[in-house]
Parts: sequence; C-alpha cells; structure tokens
Amino acid sequence: MRCSSFCVDLLYIDHTKNKDSIKQTNLTKLSTNMVTSDNSGKVQARDGDAFITIGLEEALSDPQEQPGPDIKLSIDEATTDAAKSPSTASQASFSKTWTRVITSFMRPILRGLLQPLTRHAATYPKSYVGSIVFISIALMAVGLATNFTLVAEGDVWTPQDARSVSHGNWIDSDESGFPKNPRYTMLIVHRNGKNIFGDAEQELAYESVQRVFQAVDAVRGTAGYQSLCAKREYVHPVTNETTCDILGITEFWDSNTGLFYQDVHTNQNALEAMSTKTFPSGKSVDLNQIIGFNECDNGSIDCTIGGELTSGEAYVTLIGFPGEESFEDRALDFEADMIDNLKELQKAWVSKDSIDFRLEFIAYRSFDDEFLRAMSVDFRKCRWCMWQNGWDLWHWR
Repeated sequence: MRCSSFCVDLLYIDHTKNKDSIKQTNLTKLSTNMVTSDNSGKVQARDGDAFITIGLEEALSDPQEQPGPDIKLSIDEATTDAAKSPSTASQASFSKTWTRVITSFMRPILRGLLQPLTRHAATYPKSYVGSIVFISIALMAVGLATNFTLVAEGDVWTPQDARSVSHGNWIDSDESGFPKNPRYTMLIVHRNGKNIFGDAEQELAYESVQRVFQAVDAVRGTAGYQSLCAKREYVHPVTNETTCDILGITEFWDSNTGLFYQDVHTNQNALEAMSTKTFPSGKSVDLNQIIGFNECDNGSIDCTIGGELTSGEAYVTLIGFPGEESFEDRALDFEADMIDNLKELQKAWVSKDSIDFRLEFIAYRSFDDEFLRAMSVDFRKCRWCMWQNGWDLWHWR
C-alpha cells in the first residue's frame, strides 16, 4: 500500500511503555495497512517505491539513555528501480499531485451540492418525479414543434468537423469533378439457405433466374423509372441507351427479360450461361459478387477458370439510380413506390410459393425509413410511459 504522507512522520512511540506493549499494539499510530513487521522487531514502512527500515530494538534498547523518540532510520539497500529513476519518481509525484487537485476540486461539489440535493429529493420525492415528467414532456413538445426533421445518417453519426467529412464534401462537390455516387437498390433472391439451383429431385436453375427477372421487372415497372434513369450518367454497352445500370446475373442476358426467355428453355441452358467467364458486353464476370456461396463441379469456387455451377445460396442484384442532389426528391418518391411493389412481390412469393424462394431488398432510403420508424415507435412508447407515470403519481398522492 502507498502512504498518503511520509510513513515515518506518523510514527509516535511513547517511551513510558515497555517494549512488549509496543510490540502488542503493532504500532497502531502508524497505519497498519502501510507497514510490515517481522520477528526481529523491525518494521518496514513504504514511502512511494522506497522502503524505510525502522530498528525498534536498537532505538529502544535503553529507554533511560534515550529519553526522546530518537529512532534510527535507514533506506533499504533493496531500493526499487522506480526510486532510483528520476523520471519514474517525477511521474509518481505528478500522479499524487494530480489526484490531490482533483479530490480537492470534487469534494466541495459533492458535499456542497450533491449531498443537499439528494437529501432534498429523498425528502420531497413527489415534487421531483412530477418535475421530471413535466420537463420531459415539455422538451419533447418543443422538439416536435420546432421544425423537427430527420437528418442524413452521416450527419447523425459523424462529427461534422472531422477531416473525413470535409474530404467527402469536397469529393461530392462540383469542384472535384468526380461523378456522383449512385443511389443503389439491392435485391437478394434466396431459398432460406438452400441451393437456389435445386437438386437432383427438383432442378430450379431456370426458375431461380426467372425469379430474379421478376424482381428486376418489378423495379423497372415502377412509375417514373424511365424518366429517372434517363438522368443517370450510364450508357448501356450493348444498347447505347442512357439508363440505370444493373449489376447481377441478368447481365448474362443484357438485363433483357425477352432475351432470357428467347435463349433459355432448360436448367442446363441457365447454368451454362452463368458459368461463362465474361458477360455478352465484354465485362469480366465476378461470380462471388453476384452469386453467394457458389460452387462448381470442378471443386473450385471460381467457375470462370473452368467448370460449371452446381450450387449457390443467393442471387445479389444492384440497380443504380442517379445520386445527384437535384434528383433526390424524385428518387425518394420513386423509391417509396418501388418498395411498395417489391413488398407485394414478397407477399406473392410467400403465399403462393411451394419452392421457398424469397425476396429481400434494401433501397438507398431504407436506413432513414427504418430510423424514422424506430423513433416513431419510441415516441408512442414514451407517451404511454408518461401517461403511466402520471397515473402512478396521481395515485401516489
């Protein structure tokens, strides 16, 4: 244990007592947690990282010759390295000083403010509970009445004075010349962990690709798709049409539903098309990006080096919409309608499907929608809690 002050300064020995009584008291005037003693009658007291040896037998061998508390002190030869090091000693001294400063600063606050406040709250609990309920309701009402809006997630979670924010703002500005990041919508078609290509008893490769085209067509069939995608800075490499880019297995057929039905009639046709190294547009295929947990008949997880797809657990499709701020309002309205259409398709698959195909999706606005939904639910719970607390307080009276 460390001494709060120099241990030896706390030592007081009354020479009117005999040595036995001194040993029995075990030097109670010196904090028992700060000293150690042994059978030789010596006591070691610790000051910081240095050990002080107090020779009681030598100091009290003849009380008549030593009428005063003349105690011999010596620094233990086994002084630690910390005591020898000036830097460590200075750090220890600073730590003690800093602790004393903080303690002296906090003690008046605790004694002068918190203790009277807690005592008063314990004496008048009803007043405090009522005040807290009233202030909570008032603050919520003020927040809702003063232009309450849901800000973007970046403004919520990221410190606005961070360097990464300033860099991101410059990249998004017209000055940088970088193209705007698109507003991607992700579609995932799966079978709850089962092989989306089916098995020997039920081959589903053709059916699974057809389901992906159904989901993509649900997006493309939403009102406003053509006009919104006409503002996208993407030109289809085959049709030379300015449109929204679609990344997924539909690219094996240029994202053309009619071309898929024209070229593919069997499960084998679908697997052969998806096992090629490049898309018809000439772009290289990255199966790990568009088919989750895919495997091939050659034992490889990369069918582009040879082999044919044998299993996979999910199709992943990305559709990019214009990301410019000038189109944000139109994009938000479109995405709201698109989400409704995708939900209807979800319900149709669940209610009428015996193959267990499922559709999951996330739009660019989905985070804000979920954030707002959670806050709305919390507000409803908060109103109920306030009513319940008020009712309890009324009966408490």
